[in-house]
Amino acid sequence: MGSIETLEMFPLDFEEFLMANSSGAYALQEMQRCFLNLKPRPEGLHTQMIDLLKKYFLVGGLPAVVSSYL
Repeated sequence: MGSIETLEMFPLDFEEFLMANSSGAYALQEMQRCFLNLKPRPEGLHTQMIDLLKKYFLVGGLPAVVSSYL
């Protein structure tokens, strides 16, 4: 027959969603850079992050759904 392997899987969190989304990965790096340098984030970056957060809320974090969305 075959073997069964049980895996525990969890939904993607927002950071993982950004890493899966190519434009979101860049936005995440910029947010981290601003945080580490104690600088305010630019308005455009803030707007982009809010848009990505809204998409995350709509799509959710299930890996198959995120893959289908992307």
